[in-house]
Amino acid sequence: MKKLIYLFASLALMAVACNDNSDSGEENDFGDIPFTEYPLEGTPGEEYSASWVNLDYDEKNYESKILVINSSEELKKYVEGDYPPVDFSKKTLLLAIGTAPNKLSNKIIQSLQQLSAGKYKWSIEIKLGTADIMQDWTVAILTDKLSAESKVELNVTYIY
Repeated sequence: MKKLIYLFASLALMAVACNDNSDSGEENDFGDIPFTEYPLEGTPGEEYSASWVNLDYDEKNYESKILVINSSEELKKYVEGDYPPVDFSKKTLLLAIGTAPNKLSNKIIQSLQQLSAGKYKWSIEIKLGTADIMQDWTVAILTDKLSAESKVELNVTYIY
């Protein structure tokens, strides 16, 4: 009977060890990450009057870039006025900026995915209008806190 108990305990420990990815640094919850948009104008009933500042748009190459903001001090570098508060102990603000070759329509589709441990991809699709007017844009979202070592890749697609 004792041998059966030891055998059962050994098999159970081996099964747990085979299924435990914590030592390998792998996570099992890869895929879509929830986020909320961060509009500076606030939602109905809230009074915010802020604007983005100190953003270095690349109007020659239409390149977009991302800022990962993890503190109020960092946020104050890029926003001016009265803006919605962010609890940076729990949240990270991702700010994407760019210049579109045409005037933007009001349709922006986005997703945030975790590709691997500490690696994320933020995809933004921007629908363009018909006017041939370059236009700077910003998109900001809040997500659960990302570690300082996390890398976020930005993928922007313009749709005509």
